[in-house]
Amino acid sequence: ATPIQVEPLTSTPVIEIRLKKGGAIEGYVSEGGMPIAGTSLYAFPVAPDMPGSDSISGGDGYYRIEGLPSGKYVVKAVTTGYALQSKEVDVNMPETTFGADIDLVPYPYETTTIAEHIVGPAGGVISAGGEGSGFTEIVLDMPNGSLPEFSLITISELESEIVPMPPGLTGINIPVHLGPEGTVFNQPVKLLVTYTEQDLLDAGVIDAAQLDVFTLNTDTFKWEKVEGVKSIDYMNKRIEIELNHFSIYQLGFSTASAGDFDFDGDVDGEDVVEYIRLVNSSGTNTNLAELAENFGR
Repeated sequence: ATPIQVEPLTSTPVIEIRLKKGGAIEGYVSEGGMPIAGTSLYAFPVAPDMPGSDSISGGDGYYRIEGLPSGKYVVKAVTTGYALQSKEVDVNMPETTFGADIDLVPYPYETTTIAEHIVGPAGGVISAGGEGSGFTEIVLDMPNGSLPEFSLITISELESEIVPMPPGLTGINIPVHLGPEGTVFNQPVKLLVTYTEQDLLDAGVIDAAQLDVFTLNTDTFKWEKVEGVKSIDYMNKRIEIELNHFSIYQLGFSTASAGDFDFDGDVDGEDVVEYIRLVNSSGTNTNLAELAENFGR
């Protein structure tokens, strides 16, 4: 675009505009091989000074995004009822990049994105909520090397009901969805969640050290305590914990009895299985004496 000065009663000289044919991205959107129509596709440039573009998939799932300068893009696929998916694509104008197919996974719940940011292998920080927003302040600190490629990272609010926390667990604030769900990191990322004094009073918690971060296992639909390294910033009223994957997370605290490792309100064989799983995942060793001690027997 070139600014043109126009004067009254004066003809503006002929303006010559030379266009270059942009690059394009083509692919199909599907679920297990079945095409999904009406999916919104967005090509976000990795370089912030480049324009992006968008498209919508047709009845056969096909989409084409045009008019793109040469560069690296992250294609984001969004449609109701499915988990957000993104794909890194290189574009060389005026050529078309083929085969940018995206396979969507259905969600058993609905989400609304409140923050999104493209993060690559060099890492980055994304935040959402805070004072006056009606949403708990969430900060994701992703270090260098945590992601193998560029991805559109999202923080979302849940719009439909999910599995409630079981007896023995009490939630603080509201659950938050971090996506793309299931993303596993090469090294832990830090999740920072704020709380207020009123939150502690409402929950009957005396010390913020009693708070933990819990995650909903979307395979078993059971709440589990996040076992990453945790720290408490009493001055800023913030809990910081390390994550190794994205899912649904919520602050909370446990009122379960000793040995109730699966937080279902009783102590049984399932708690033994859960305890052994936690021990194995932490890389430590245990024996029967330690097992008995942890179960209070």
